[in-house]
Amino acid sequence: MSTNYYELLGVTSTAQTQTIRKAYLEKARQWHPDNFGDTPPSDAQKQMQRLNEAWQCLRDDASRAAYDRQQASKIQRQNVIRVTNDFSTVRTTTQHRRQQEEARTQKQKKSFRKLLITFAALAGAALVAFSFLSTTPEESNPAALPSEVNLGANIAIGDCVSVQTGPSLLEVPCDRNATGRIFSVAATCAPDAQELTLQNEVTICLIAV
Repeated sequence: MSTNYYELLGVTSTAQTQTIRKAYLEKARQWHPDNFGDTPPSDAQKQMQRLNEAWQCLRDDASRAAYDRQQASKIQRQNVIRVTNDFSTVRTTTQHRRQQEEARTQKQKKSFRKLLITFAALAGAALVAFSFLSTTPEESNPAALPSEVNLGANIAIGDCVSVQTGPSLLEVPCDRNATGRIFSVAATCAPDAQELTLQNEVTICLIAV
């Protein structure tokens, strides 16, 4: 799975927040450990944590701006390394050419040293800026689905429900007075999900429909 948050969610770096949220929810439904029953893939929880991390960062304008600066700094450092490597591989092929181009080679070496100093200064400034501006988004670790959970008559994860007194759940059409859709049964919900503990002490996570 990509380490770039935009690639991770399958959106462009110019995508609107609503587009990013939609992509996050689709990916979360795909990788949530609850979807795999008792035998989730070994990397399902890690993938879900990375998706939560990406959404926590990109949902907020300030943290997203800091992340964009971090990515720009990373590209700049890669360009510095690439230019340095290109210069380091330059060799003259014959003694005759070395003699003819000696003066120009000396001038190129001086320019190269100046360029390295410039790039090193820029890279150092970028690293300092990254260290100061970057933030670490909080991760949300979804709990595993209990082996037997009673949510109500014929109610399962993914259904649209209305919250009744108790509280208890009543399955309803998603377009008709639904409080939300059951996203998961977990001890801790995703940041934008509504946490609700039923009268039988089962905690569910509801998302808007």
